[in-house]
Amino acid sequence: LDYRDAWILFGYAYLKTKKYPDAIEALERAKVLDPQNADALFYLGLGYYSMNNYSKAEANLTLAKQYGFQPAILVDQKLAEVYLQLQNYPKSADSYEKVLSLNSQDVNYYVKPIWIYLEKTHQPEKALKLAEKAAHDHPNAALGQNLMGWALIYNKELSKAEAHLKVAMSLDPKLDATYLNFGLLFEKRNQPDKALVFYKKAHALGQG
Repeated sequence: LDYRDAWILFGYAYLKTKKYPDAIEALERAKVLDPQNADALFYLGLGYYSMNNYSKAEANLTLAKQYGFQPAILVDQKLAEVYLQLQNYPKSADSYEKVLSLNSQDVNYYVKPIWIYLEKTHQPEKALKLAEKAAHDHPNAALGQNLMGWALIYNKELSKAEAHLKVAMSLDPKLDATYLNFGLLFEKRNQPDKALVFYKKAHALGQG
């Protein structure tokens, strides 16, 4: 091993044992020796993220992606989280969508970008487009049907939303998010008593 590889191994080991300052020190040494080493840059980004230094995490992860770190999905996943912490919601959503373009097999990957489009950037039409893909690719997943219901509420299609939420509930009667969105649905319909029943159920299922 040359010195660069040794420092990368030290840095990786420190990351695994949660000794983040030591990891950063080792990986910064590797970076000095080889500024374009994608592995060193990626792990350095993880180190800075773990120390809540999101600006340096973003800088190093962006370089890791630029220099071809593989698998690329890992960089986009972490960048999405970094941008979320930096409250750069458009970039976060863009990174989450890149993750989905690489792997849409896990329906959970849809949750945060849909949340961003609904709650942060106020683009319900983009949320609905993603929810439709989630429901299409995962027709038997309660979460996918729930995401459709959630997005449809924000698109003011309450009857369609209710239909999808009912399917979600039948697929998984214990999914707390479905009850939360039923509460939102009835709130939008100016039925606060019904909304409260579902909010309480969501609270109980989600343990607060």
